[in-house]
Amino acid sequence: HFVTFRSDHMEKFVSLMEDHELHQGVTEIVTTGGGAFKYAALFKERLGVELRPVDELGVVVEGISWLVDRPIKGEVNAHHNSGGVGASPTSDEEYGGCRRV
Repeated sequence: HFVTFRSDHMEKFVSLMEDHELHQGVTEIVTTGGGAFKYAALFKERLGVELRPVDELGVVVEGISWLVDRPIKGEVNAHHNSGGVGASPTSDEEYGGCRRV
C-alpha cells in the first residue's frame, strides 16, 4: 500500500497507527525524503518499526522499467517528451493491437 501525508503531521500519523494497531506485523516502512532520517527514532521508539530510506527518483525509474518489461494485454503506454505524446498501434494482437512506445 502507498500512503502519503505531510511530514508536519507525523505525530498524528504515528498516533493513528498506535491507536488502531496498524503497525502490527510491520517491521519496516519504505520511505523517501528527509523524513526517513528525521523520524526514524520516533517510529522505532513508538512503533518498533524501522524506516528504510530509498532514492525517490531511483524508485520511479525502477517502477517505469518494471511496467515496460511487463506489457499488459490491451494496454497502451505513452511517453511525453519534447516531441509530444505518442502511442503506436500495431498489428500485434497479443497486446490488443498496441505496443509500448
